[in-house]
Amino acid sequence: LVCNTDTQRETINGLLAQDTPAPMLTAVGTHPEALQQLQRASYVAVLMVSQSRPVQFLRALARENITVPVIFLGTYADSSDEMAILEAGAADVVALDGLTSATLARALRLARARAAALVDLRANERRYRGIVEGQTEFLIRYDVNLNLTFANRAYRAFRGEPDNNLIGTSALATVGHADRERLKGAVRGLSASWPSVSLE
Repeated sequence: LVCNTDTQRETINGLLAQDTPAPMLTAVGTHPEALQQLQRASYVAVLMVSQSRPVQFLRALARENITVPVIFLGTYADSSDEMAILEAGAADVVALDGLTSATLARALRLARARAAALVDLRANERRYRGIVEGQTEFLIRYDVNLNLTFANRAYRAFRGEPDNNLIGTSALATVGHADRERLKGAVRGLSASWPSVSLE
């Protein structure tokens, strides 16, 4: 819990105390303190109360690979400020004026559900990567412009490049010149009613 004043801290404590069971809170005063606390211990959620530079704080969490959901409580100048905070990775932005225990409890429940879904998504991604990375065949994924978005270990080894050097490069690099137009045409023809194509 990050607050600017003791009054805010008492207000939030009072609202959360009405939840059952009441959550245990750790109070800090600044973004750097919050970051240090999150590096030391595990938390269910972070409540940031009327703090400046929220986007910078979220970016710092991302750099440290800290995925705990962050809820911002405050009043922002306009909706574009709130959108910037949400796009930077906040779980929610809740108005501090008129905040109730029910509103705060709902925001915390949604943040926890989102965090749980993210854990499941990452576990599925690890399983998927484990399967495709172990294949000896080339497995690549690319967008409609035929730029690579994924390449498995076998493909990377054949190209002699680490993964991050290949992402965004053309998927046509290993396609024979005679077959490139055929592949481009097949991809251009994909649609909701014709979602896949097989070429040999």
